[in-house]
Amino acid sequence: MSDAIPIVHTWNAHQQQRLCGCKQCQRRPYADDSCTTPIQVLPQRQQMVWLCSCRLSQRYPYCDGSHNPRNGMTLRQAVAEICKDVIKSWRRD
Repeated sequence: MSDAIPIVHTWNAHQQQRLCGCKQCQRRPYADDSCTTPIQVLPQRQQMVWLCSCRLSQRYPYCDGSHNPRNGMTLRQAVAEICKDVIKSWRRD
């Protein structure tokens, strides 16, 4: 399973956000001074966003779940994998 997980942030209304568009920034998903294609976002309302940390998203800088190895599985396969993960986590506790 991939260790990549979305970065969840709450953005305030009318607070400018500068996101990395080049996928190379050290502060990814936020742009730093080296970013060649920063993406400016000005939320009109307070909102929770899921930002990509794996660089695989087709909607980068937003997470679209592309990091999830279960995307190519049938529903039955995905449920079986999820059950295995749950059992493993119970055994660790």
